[in-house]
Amino acid sequence: MKHLYSLNFVALVCLLLFSCSPSYELRRHITDKNYYRTYTPPDGVKISNNLFYDQTEAQNTSWREYEYWTMRVFGANSNEYKSTKLDTLAWINSTLAKNKISCLNSFVIHYLRNPIYNSYPVVGVSQKQVIDFSKWRSDRVMEYILVANNIIKWDSAPNRETCFTIEKYYTGKYKNIIPDTNFKYYPSFRLPAIAEWKIAIHYADSVDKDIYKDKVPAFWSDIKPCVNDTFTKDPTINTNPFGKSQKGHPIYNLRGNVGEWTSDSNVSIGGGWFDKKEIILTQDTFHVNKPNAWTGFRNVCEWKQWAK
Repeated sequence: MKHLYSLNFVALVCLLLFSCSPSYELRRHITDKNYYRTYTPPDGVKISNNLFYDQTEAQNTSWREYEYWTMRVFGANSNEYKSTKLDTLAWINSTLAKNKISCLNSFVIHYLRNPIYNSYPVVGVSQKQVIDFSKWRSDRVMEYILVANNIIKWDSAPNRETCFTIEKYYTGKYKNIIPDTNFKYYPSFRLPAIAEWKIAIHYADSVDKDIYKDKVPAFWSDIKPCVNDTFTKDPTINTNPFGKSQKGHPIYNLRGNVGEWTSDSNVSIGGGWFDKKEIILTQDTFHVNKPNAWTGFRNVCEWKQWAK
């Protein structure tokens, strides 16, 4: 179970809701007393000491799972749930309309919800929403680790008061459970700094060179809205899901496809499908002042020790 929140998140749901057992290999790493050294955070690729970079951008299934969990725990009328709603109208915002990209109308309805786009990158997301998602992801992964080690029991019906968070656990406020001293480290998912993205680019270039034998992969080609203006006829014709190579541990689409939020305020990196190729190849950072249809995100993760 490499992923814990994207397409393979269904494996987590299976484990936690239907009492399936994790694989021996996964359990071996999670139950190792040095789990924070032997267990790679879900979807992570280690690019430096204690820094793991997501292999792909966050996908639509990831966000829908986040929405669903938040609705179940806090309620459909809660501010928490309302704050998870993406700006799907970003597909027809003024910038795109000005460029006469009218064939994007169907994306407003279909892109986030239609199963054919399950493995496509989340867009229309604000920087604040990503920060909230990252905390939620940290909580869910740590909860999984503790459940797998029988430190806590899986709660199939959490609510506002009983839901697991890392802070509640380490401060003894999660169901009055005393924190286990063998589990001092927790996974902290967050947005990458620009310098960390540059480390990932260097890593990706090295791996890609080995995989593609000096051929440049078509990293901008996953999303091609309105190619030949045929999207409205067949919503699947202009896009491609994330690919996975069996060689090495590549990190996909650090340039192109969609731009990605960073930890710097209003800054994205890498450029997206709306940007010209020559800009993507020569410009690292982009100013973003609101959600749009060509900016998504991915997380980095590091193991942290709880500080009182």
